[in-house]
Amino acid sequence: MSNRRDSLKDIPFEKSVHAGLWLDKYIKDQVADKVKSELKDQKADKIKGQLVEEVSSISEPPTYNAFYERWRKTWLQVMSVRN
Repeated sequence: MSNRRDSLKDIPFEKSVHAGLWLDKYIKDQVADKVKSELKDQKADKIKGQLVEEVSSISEPPTYNAFYERWRKTWLQVMSVRN
């Protein structure tokens, strides 16, 4: 069973992909919870492990620090107004 569209299955992993979207869309295979066998569980574990390895190698986007600083300053301003 695959949980992604067939048209996307040949897109290769790159370190520039969006980590959240990669997690949501690119699990190569998923074993249904109702179907339990040691072989299928091992296959699912291997695939999920590979996914975690890929995602953990993705760096944060270069614009993230600027976004975070804007968010933090806004949050601090909002909190100071509330107090």
